[in-house]
Amino acid sequence: MDASPAAIARIRRGLLVLAAIVGVAVAGYMIAGWSFLDSVYMVVITVFGVGYGEVHPLDHPGLKVFTIGVILAGCSAGLWVVGGVVESMAEGTINQALGRKRMTRQIDGLSGHTIVCGFGRVGQMLCKELADAGVAVVVIDSDPVRLAQAEVLGYPVVAGDAAGATYQKHSTRPQRPPA
Repeated sequence: MDASPAAIARIRRGLLVLAAIVGVAVAGYMIAGWSFLDSVYMVVITVFGVGYGEVHPLDHPGLKVFTIGVILAGCSAGLWVVGGVVESMAEGTINQALGRKRMTRQIDGLSGHTIVCGFGRVGQMLCKELADAGVAVVVIDSDPVRLAQAEVLGYPVVAGDAAGATYQKHSTRPQRPPA
């Protein structure tokens, strides 16, 4: 998952706000005369919607209003954190798909390029030499880790086994190379 800095910041802010809400809620119940453990327990069952029931009776209207506030604020902060996590996962998936499509167009537009079969030690040196000479390169490899390394270095990649003469053109479906 490649989370954007904005999504990570959103998750951090949400966690900070949730921690602040928990701290204020625990302090509020302690001010009402509850023990620390009872206060923490009440906040946990309230914020996370467990609903076991109150630790102590909520006889005072102010304590009921306070508990309503804890529920609303705690649930909102929890949703904020969950939203940040979902956002980062969705962004990573969308960015990956768009990057794949962009790479497919880039490979389709190439001509006079060199295909490097394998991105091991020798393939990496060969790609660097060719790129330094201004030659366009496409890397074919079956190892996803090596493909990711090649992509990070800016080389267009195709997932496949060049030795077995089968490959997935632009990571779609298996095809035979033209004769």
